[in-house]
Amino acid sequence: MLPTLLIGRGYAATVTWSPARFASSWRTGTATTCRTRRTVIGRAKGSGASLSGGTEFSTPEFTANAGTGLPAIPAHAHSRLASFEHNGGTRILRRGYSFTDGIEPQAGTLLGGLFFIAFVTTSSPDSWGI
Repeated sequence: MLPTLLIGRGYAATVTWSPARFASSWRTGTATTCRTRRTVIGRAKGSGASLSGGTEFSTPEFTANAGTGLPAIPAHAHSRLASFEHNGGTRILRRGYSFTDGIEPQAGTLLGGLFFIAFVTTSSPDSWGI
């Protein structure tokens, strides 16, 4: 339950993934393939464009077909699940920012991470639906 002071206000959530965690994942080979990342996120890795077409800033077309009879944006893709059309009308303003923190000296791998921030206005995080 939220404190009374927070009810009816907006929320900002931030998360930073540790560079050491990423470096460890890259070293051990547990990083996912580009194709898997595209499917999980619902966007092209290089351009950020929706798998339904367009550019990074184009509105995703969730009814678009991939030409195989399947949706262009998979049903389980983050971009579909987090969209207001599939989230009870709730809009979440969010953005991820990549960062690097040099090279891990022993393994020679990139120390990189992700800073993610989201803004939501609702009376309770329980009603966010995700």
